[in-house]
Amino acid sequence: MTYSNFYNNLEVLNAKLKDLAFSLTNDMKAARVLYQETTFQVFKNRAKYQSETDLENWLLITMNHLHKNKFQRRAKQSTIYNYTYTQYNRITKKYRDITPTLAYA
Repeated sequence: MTYSNFYNNLEVLNAKLKDLAFSLTNDMKAARVLYQETTFQVFKNRAKYQSETDLENWLLITMNHLHKNKFQRRAKQSTIYNYTYTQYNRITKKYRDITPTLAYA
């Protein structure tokens, strides 16, 4: 598939991609970012596209994977432990008791 054919087919699917991006993010700004990331990845990996596969499915799967990876990355970066102040004191006290103190001469 030539570059112009690829670009023309992408233009036809433009509205579907933007709709899917908005339905995944529920935020217009985030949807624009997801759409741009998807089109960037698609153009970057254009050589890997095989003409017998459906371009629409390839684009939608790429967008879905990008969104899922971003969501998982955000979940890993969020706070894992949410202790109250008393729970935090109990935990640190327990470890303070086991920690050896250094004696200076």
